[in-house]
Amino acid sequence: MTIIAQSFRLKDGYARPTRYLGATIHRWKLFGDDHPEHWGHSAEEYIKQAIANVETELHKEGKQLQGRYSTPMSPNYRPELDYSPFLNDAPAQYYMELIGILRWIVELGRMDIMVAVSMLSSYTMQPRLGHLDQAFHIFGYLKRNRRASLVFDESRVDWNEASFQTHDWTDFYSDAKELLPPNAPAPRGNAVQINCFVDADHAGNRMT
Repeated sequence: MTIIAQSFRLKDGYARPTRYLGATIHRWKLFGDDHPEHWGHSAEEYIKQAIANVETELHKEGKQLQGRYSTPMSPNYRPELDYSPFLNDAPAQYYMELIGILRWIVELGRMDIMVAVSMLSSYTMQPRLGHLDQAFHIFGYLKRNRRASLVFDESRVDWNEASFQTHDWTDFYSDAKELLPPNAPAPRGNAVQINCFVDADHAGNRMT
C-alpha cells in the first residue's frame, strides 16, 4: 500500500489489514529468522464462530460437541462402508451446510482436515447418519485444535535431502505415471515452495 500511495491518492488513507474473507490477517515473527516479520493469516476466529453455531444447534437436540478428538476423523472409519440410516431432508440440508463451512475452513489454510472433509463431501447428495456424526467429529477436533496459522515466507529453504528417509515404492506402483493433460499450458511466474513446521511449544495446535 505504501508503494501504491506514492502514485495514487488513497481515500481516508490506509491501515494494516486485519480481515480477509473470514481469515484473521496478522504479522508473524519466525523463530531464528532474520526477517523482521512475515504476513500470515489464521482461521481461528472463523472456526470459533462456526463451533459456536454448531453447539447452538446441538443444544436444541440435547447434545453437545465433544472436544477431545485428536484426529479429524474417527480411527478406522470408512465413509463408503457406512450403512447407518439415510438422513431426512432437513438433516441432509444441515449436513451440506456443515460441509460447506468445513470446506471454507480448508480454504483458509486448515489443510489438516482436508482429507476428512473431501471424503465426507462425496456424500452430500445422500448422506447417512454416520456421515453427519463424522462432520461433528471434525468440529470437535477443531474445537481442540483451533490455533493454526498460515505464514507466507518469501525466502526459499535449502533442504538437505539426506535428512529425509526415502522409500522404494516400485513394488506397489511399478507402472504408475503422472497423468498430465496433453494441452496443459507451460508454467508461468515464479516457483512457490511450501513448507510445514510444527511449533514445539504448541505441538499439534499450530501449523506454520
